[in-house]
This record gives sequence, structure tokens and C-alpha cells, in this order.
Amino acid sequence: MSAWTRTAQLSFGRSLRQARRTPALALVFPVIPALAMVGIYAELLTSLGDLPGFPAPSYVDWMAAGAVTVVPMTGAAFSGMALAADIRGGYLERIRLLPVDPLAFLTGRVLADAVRMLPAVAAVLVVAAALGADYGAGLPGFLAVAAMISLWTIAYNALFLLIAVKTRSPEAVQAAFPIFAPLTFLSPVWFPRRLMPGWTERIADVNPVTAVATPIRDVLADGIAWQPVLTTVVVSVGVAAVLQAITARSLLRALRGT
Repeated sequence: MSAWTRTAQLSFGRSLRQARRTPALALVFPVIPALAMVGIYAELLTSLGDLPGFPAPSYVDWMAAGAVTVVPMTGAAFSGMALAADIRGGYLERIRLLPVDPLAFLTGRVLADAVRMLPAVAAVLVVAAALGADYGAGLPGFLAVAAMISLWTIAYNALFLLIAVKTRSPEAVQAAFPIFAPLTFLSPVWFPRRLMPGWTERIADVNPVTAVATPIRDVLADGIAWQPVLTTVVVSVGVAAVLQAITARSLLRALRGT
């Protein structure tokens, strides 16, 4: 096993252990807003599904994909807060003398985040199905959704790891948590773009959340199709690569004490 792989593996295990020690914040909290979306808002706004031309059989069908997309966005702050706490607590000082590759260290952490989110995603899909969501995905489609959500988790969590490394403050990471709200409201997570004001529709066109929620919605409704899957993969990998590279560079400087 290479040193790079060993570093990623150790970081992966450490991240999962941190999650097990604080299950309420790491495992339970991320699923609560998503369950509220399908369990409360989908009922309150169920009449939207009756509008002429509404692009889904019902509003709960529409919200199932939106809620799944939101899960990683409400669970990302935990990872950033844990990393910032490690840095503030002197963890970097303890590993500074070891041959630690910052990118390997960060890769292990975001992979653990992807694994951590999958049970929450499964819970949201089950609850939505119990409330009437009708999936045409089949097993290949659900596996594709799991892969798409994992990549989106890695991409979105990379932002919070960057904030953690730059600020070394769990409070700063926590303060960034609410950005999921404008990102989702300026995307078709909640409503079809045709129901959005013109200026918000234009923002939704370039919002990366749109490139995740819409393909997931397509796959859940119609089964696996490579075009929507590829869209999510390209956007998520692109965002993750840029943010991870910046974070790794910043972390390397911190390890060198510069």
C-alpha cells in the first residue's frame, strides 16, 4: 500500500469515527430538513402538482429528488467543523513530522462524508415513497442516484473543508451553513423553473445545484440515462477538483507553518 493510499485510508477511518462519536450532528441532523421537505412541505404544497403542465406526477415526486439533493448540503458543515477543530486543537502539529500528503488527507475525509450521507439519502427516498412518490428508477437507477449524490457530497463538502483550513474556526464553518438555502431556492429543488421569476430562472441555469437536482429527478422518474448522470458527474467532479486543489495547497502551507 502506497503512502498516499495509507494516508487517505487513515483519514477516512478517523472521519467516520468522529461521526460515530457525534451521531446526532453527523448522521441525524442532515436528514431532518430533507424529511421535512417531503413530509411537510410536499403536503402543504400538494396542489402545485395539479397545475397544468406540472413536470411531475405529483409534488411529492418533485420534492423527493430535491430533498435528496439537500441532504449533503445540510450535512457538510459537520466535516468542516471537525477539521477546523482538529486544526485548532493542534492535530496538524502532531502530523507535521509525518509524510502526509494533504490531498490524500482531504480525499479520505470527503470519501467518508460520501459514505456518511448514503443512509440519510436512503431514508428520504423510503419516506417519500411511503408518501406516494412513484419511482421508475429500478436498481440500476438507484445505484446511479447513490453515485451522483456521493459525488455531489464530495463537491459540496470541499467548500466547507476550504473554509475550515482558511479560517481554522469551527464557528466560521458553522456560519457558512445557511448558504444551502439561497442555493436551493435559486434552483429547481423546490419549484420547476417555469414557475420562477425570470431573473431567478437565469440564475438557476448556471447554479450547480440545478445540474445535480434535475438529473437526479430524471433518473428517479425514468430510470438510468447516461446524459443526466454525465451532467452531474462533470459538474460535481469539476467543483470538487478545483476546491480540493485550493484546500490541499492551503493545508500544505499550514503543515509547513507558512
